[in-house]
Amino acid sequence: EGVVAAGAGSGKISELSEALPLQYKRAQNIRYERNASAISDAGLLGAPIISGRYIVPFLNGRTLDGEPGGFLFGGAAQEPQDGGLEGDFRTEPDLEGAMAIVHRALVALYAPLDTDAWIPVGASCGIKAAPPRSSIGQIPYAGRMRGVEHAGEQSWLFAGLGSRGLIHHSVVAERLVAA
Repeated sequence: EGVVAAGAGSGKISELSEALPLQYKRAQNIRYERNASAISDAGLLGAPIISGRYIVPFLNGRTLDGEPGGFLFGGAAQEPQDGGLEGDFRTEPDLEGAMAIVHRALVALYAPLDTDAWIPVGASCGIKAAPPRSSIGQIPYAGRMRGVEHAGEQSWLFAGLGSRGLIHHSVVAERLVAA
């Protein structure tokens, strides 16, 4: 038996592109570096904040200049992608665009982001593929694929985790293996 485990590229697999109603979104995070002269260690964010948006501290890191300090990742600036993967999907990060979409919401979670204590220095970008939202949320696809075989064996599907792939992949994989 084979397992198809796919993220945003699942729409490029011909057997899946018609069968899976996935929604593609470009998501960006903003990297803020600590301005050590403007904020003391006592004023650092000690734990992640998650409330629709998120801010995650990395306090033992180094700045882009190599100086000791910390940084925060905040996000995500999500942009629906019309046309799926065939549309004009920009995968390069765009700090100015991410700031315009999500910075104010992040400031509402952690006001020091609107001061000189934290400096926005970069963005990262990724493409996520998620199933349509239902009354119980966005449920990933995991199970047997009817009518799809690989090398004469039944195939299994594991896709559509959206932005939750990092935290839910192992739980869904365990359940798929146990099926």
